[in-house]
Amino acid sequence: VIQKRQATALEQFTPAVVPQIEFVKQYQPRLITITAGGNDIGFTDILRYCASTYGVVLPYTCDYAKEGSELQKTLYGSIDAQYHYTKQLVAKLKDVSPHSKIVIIGYPSFIAIGAVCGINDGSLNTRERSAINGALVRLNEALKKVAQDTSVSYVDVQDSLYGGRMCEGGEYVTEITTLGTAKIRREYF
Repeated sequence: VIQKRQATALEQFTPAVVPQIEFVKQYQPRLITITAGGNDIGFTDILRYCASTYGVVLPYTCDYAKEGSELQKTLYGSIDAQYHYTKQLVAKLKDVSPHSKIVIIGYPSFIAIGAVCGINDGSLNTRERSAINGALVRLNEALKKVAQDTSVSYVDVQDSLYGGRMCEGGEYVTEITTLGTAKIRREYF
C-alpha cells in the first residue's frame, strides 16, 4: 500500500509523500532551484518570539538581538550549519541528476531597520530589526558560499523587496496588528 501511494505521488506530483529528491531522480529536471535554511533555523518562530510582547515589560529586546547571548550564539551556529547541510543537498542533487542546472536562491530582506514603523512592526525595536536583518545576511552569505564551493549559480534577492518591506509601507510584507499585549498576526511573507 505504501509503495503504491508513493508511486502515485511521484506520478501525480503530490508533495509530502516521498522525499523531493525522488522527483529529481525520476524526472531529471533541466533546472533545480533551492532556497534552504530559513525553516531549518526556525526563522519564523524567532521572528514571532521577538515580535511578541506577551508577558514582558516594555521596553524589551529579545535575547536573539542581544550581542553574545546564548540564543544569538545558537542562532548563528544554526545558520553556519546550513552551509554543510546545503552543500550535502547540492552534492546529492548532482549525484541523482548530473545534467540538471542547480540554482540557489537567497532570502529577501523583509523588514527595514531605520524606518518608523508604528504598529506595523509588531513592536520590534531597531535592535531586533537589525538582528533579524543581520541573521538573514549571514544565512545568505552561507548559501552564496555553498554556491561558490559547489560550482552552482546563486541568485541574490536580498534587496528585492526594498521599498515594500515591513516598516516601508508594507507593500510586499504586510499587517502585524497589536491588540493589548498579545499580538494577532497575519503573515504574508
